[in-house]
Amino acid sequence: MLKQPGRPKSIGKSGPFTILSRIFLVLVVIVPLSALAYRYQSKDRDKAIAEATTKHILLPVPTDGIARGELLGDATYTMISWPVNQLTGRYIQDLSLYPEARSRSQLPRLLPIPITAVTTKEEDTNAVTERIPRGMRAITVRVDAESAVEGWARSGSYVDVIVIQPSSLAADGLEAKVIAENVRILSANRQVEEHSADGTESPATVTLLVNQENALRIKTAQTVGRLTFALRGLEDELPTSATNYDAELISGRKPVERSYLKGTARGPDGREYFLDESNVWTRK
Repeated sequence: MLKQPGRPKSIGKSGPFTILSRIFLVLVVIVPLSALAYRYQSKDRDKAIAEATTKHILLPVPTDGIARGELLGDATYTMISWPVNQLTGRYIQDLSLYPEARSRSQLPRLLPIPITAVTTKEEDTNAVTERIPRGMRAITVRVDAESAVEGWARSGSYVDVIVIQPSSLAADGLEAKVIAENVRILSANRQVEEHSADGTESPATVTLLVNQENALRIKTAQTVGRLTFALRGLEDELPTSATNYDAELISGRKPVERSYLKGTARGPDGREYFLDESNVWTRK
């Protein structure tokens, strides 16, 4: 009889790649190669991070700062090297691309200029317009050292507006009347910054923030008498009780007329007060 050919030997049992050979291959070849590849990847990543943190670009910065609304072309600049990783947005790199641009706000000296801080629309730089809430109005009146409280009634101050006018009784001469209370001054001599109120120079004009009714009242009062201010304290929001004074009151021929209005207000201490029928402010 012919012998049947034998079955091939299993490679898995007696071939070159036994289990021990595979383990050896993993431990001696594959693992070291993987560690080496990871090391090179880490070095590349660290190098990229180092380059990003040390990369600089040249940027123009104003040498003396730029005022709100000023043309960028009117300022002087110097070029400085600035770290890229310290830039949080887009900044102007080429001033020639912004020939008609103006600053939206005060720009500090020796700092890069954000693109969002400039505009080509002049109306965007109107510092008074953006301070007028909906429903309110801004009006300008002429003042002097006396009416502006030696110049202390400046931007950010609150005043009561008083008119000195002929008395309703001609024989009694003049009368003083409060026509608007707790009015905010938006600007003085076209200066809106509140820290400019140093009292060294009295403004010639001030712009007031009022509602429409007080705008009409103040403008009408300008034509019949002289306007002056009573300066309020920083936290004083209480209404005025005595609103009118004339020669008869000064002479004592009649009692002082007071405005008996009920209402509520927050006092300088931060607490709520209410106005009773006797015109006395009482803490709630």
